[in-house]
Amino acid sequence: MLAALDAFPDGMSVGMLLFPTADSTRGMAQCVSDQSMIPIQPLGAPGSMQRAALADALTNARLVYNTPTHDALHFALTESLEPYEGGGAKFVVLLTDGAPTQPLGCGRTNGSSATAPLQPILDEIAAAAAKGIKTYILGAPGSEKNGQTNEDMRPFLSEAAKLGGTAPDGCQIDSAPYCHFDMSAEPDFAAALATALGKVTTGVVDACTFVIPEDIGSKSEEFDVDKTNLIVKKGDGSQVLILRDDSPADCSEGWTLNGNQITLCPQTCDSYKADPTAEVTLSFGCNAIEPLPA
Repeated sequence: MLAALDAFPDGMSVGMLLFPTADSTRGMAQCVSDQSMIPIQPLGAPGSMQRAALADALTNARLVYNTPTHDALHFALTESLEPYEGGGAKFVVLLTDGAPTQPLGCGRTNGSSATAPLQPILDEIAAAAAKGIKTYILGAPGSEKNGQTNEDMRPFLSEAAKLGGTAPDGCQIDSAPYCHFDMSAEPDFAAALATALGKVTTGVVDACTFVIPEDIGSKSEEFDVDKTNLIVKKGDGSQVLILRDDSPADCSEGWTLNGNQITLCPQTCDSYKADPTAEVTLSFGCNAIEPLPA
């Protein structure tokens, strides 16, 4: 994983949460906390403080029992990603060996099953996607079978990726090809992880499709797509006005609208991708500019 981090672009901002923080089987109730979180910061050049902090956290990580997936996801979203104001698209990358063993609140499962409720986790991922925060799922060895129940957890992870807005075309929920990165049968997990993270990085940098928040129209009675302009704020603080193209089939510059999704035309997309810290905003006529999550 350290090799994969080295390949991340300098301008990308990355944080990390290792979970669980403590072994709740020994009476330690706080299963996730900021003690095991590296706050989101730009990576910077090789040898930067942020890269060093991430590397140190991974190198010194210790094995702790139980898998409070929902608590970790909820904590990362509410305490890190959602309040982060550094600009750019926001993504979650969840690496897990499959079965969550604790419900939200660092609770315990009931009965003989060691699997915590799955639907609340899926709901949280879907809610994050509705806010413009996509979720990538990486399934480590072990996700092909729950050691306690023998249940295959890959359909759950696949559905999570689909709800998170990162499912590739042609993927399936219940069987291969899955919608998440399935590394459960990879002979070289380190190499497979590096490859998967490389694809995630490409997906993040290549993101040129944006979702208009559902409540954006309610903030202005004058919402009119014909009066809507798209503005790209670059990392150096400069701003570029991008005009709409009414010919989506052959557009080269500008942006097109399809339902509640805005897509940058190829040349504009390439320019946007060249600056990983760039931020897209919408301007509705004379109204205030509204942030547009990716």
